[in-house]
Amino acid sequence: MAACRWGPVLCLYSTLVLAGGDTAKWERLFERADVKALLADARGDGAVADLVAFLVPRLKAGPGANRGWRTALEAVAGLGPEAAEATDAVGAGLADEDPGIRQRSAQALGRIGPAARSKVPDLMKLAGDEGQDPRMGAMEGLGGIGPDAAAAVPLLVEGLSDRAAGIRHRAAEALGRIGQEATTVIPALTKVLKKDEEKGVRCAAAVALGRFGPAAREAVPVCIERLADVISASNMRGEDHQVRAACAATLGLIGPDAREAVPALLGSLHSDPTSGALEDLETQKNAAEALGRIGAVSAEVVPGLVKALQNPYGLGFYAKVCEALGAMGPAAAEAADALEALADHPRMDAATRNAAREALKRVQGG
Repeated sequence: MAACRWGPVLCLYSTLVLAGGDTAKWERLFERADVKALLADARGDGAVADLVAFLVPRLKAGPGANRGWRTALEAVAGLGPEAAEATDAVGAGLADEDPGIRQRSAQALGRIGPAARSKVPDLMKLAGDEGQDPRMGAMEGLGGIGPDAAAAVPLLVEGLSDRAAGIRHRAAEALGRIGQEATTVIPALTKVLKKDEEKGVRCAAAVALGRFGPAAREAVPVCIERLADVISASNMRGEDHQVRAACAATLGLIGPDAREAVPALLGSLHSDPTSGALEDLETQKNAAEALGRIGAVSAEVVPGLVKALQNPYGLGFYAKVCEALGAMGPAAAEAADALEALADHPRMDAATRNAAREALKRVQGG
C-alpha cells in the first residue's frame, strides 16, 4: 500500500476492513484531493459502502488533526444518501470551534438527506448560532433532510424575518423542501413574495410555494401581481425576470385552482415590440407550461397559444407550447393546423417537431 499520512491505525483499518475497492488507489486520490475520481472509482467497482468506511475514520480524526478532513467531507457530500453511515462522523463537525467547519458539516448532512434525521436537533441548535454562515448552513441541512425536519418549521418561519437576506433566502428554501405545516408556512412565504426587498429572497419564496402545489392557492393573487409587473421602457423598476419565471412555474404547480392567472400567463407569452416590454424566455416557457397544467380552456387560451407558435422565440419554447396544447386534448382541436405545420417545418429542430406531432395526436383524440 502507498504511504499513508493518516497514521498506522488508519492504514491498518484500510488494509484489514476494506475489501471491495482499491484502497491503495484511493489513498493516492485522497492525497491529491481528487474527489471526483475517488467517487467514480468506488462507484465503478460497486464499492461505495467500502469507500464510506474508508472516509469515516478520516472524518473522526477531526479537522484539527487531519488536513484531509475537508476532502473526506466533500466526498461524503458527493455521495449524498449513499453516505448515510457517515452521519455521526459528519455531525461531530457541528460543534467545531471553526464556523466554516460548522457550516460545511451542516451542508453535508443536508446532502445525506433524510438518513441524517437524527441530527435535526443539532441543526436546529446551530440555526441559532452567532455566526451567519453556520446559520445558513444549518438551514440548508434542514432543508436537505426534508419532511423529517418538520420540527424546525417554526424557527425557519422566524428566519423569514431575519435582517440578513441570506438567512431569509435559505429559510424560504428549507421551508419549501420540508413541505410541512402548510397553514402556517404558506401565508408566511406569500408575505415574503409580496414584500421582501431582495429579489433572490422573493424568488426562493416563489419556488418554495410551488413545492406545496394546490395547497398554495392563496398565493395566486400575489404570483399574478409579480408576473404582471413587467420591466419595460416606462417601468424599469418592474419585477426581476427570475422572480417572474418562478411565479409562472408556481402557478402551474398550483394547477386548476390558479385559473384566475390565465390572462396574466397569456400576456407573458408575447412580446409586443410597441409596448417596450422586456420579456425573457424562461418566463415564457414556464407560462406556456402553466397554461397546460391549469387546463382552463377558454375562448382566449387556445388562440393565445397558437399565436405564440408564430412568434420568433428560442429553442424549447415551442415545445412547451405544444405540450400545453396537447394537455388540453380535444378541447384544443382548433390548434391542429398550427401543430401540423410545425410538425412538418423543415427548419425546426427535431425535439419541437416531435412535440408538435405528439400534441397533434392528443388534440385530435388519438
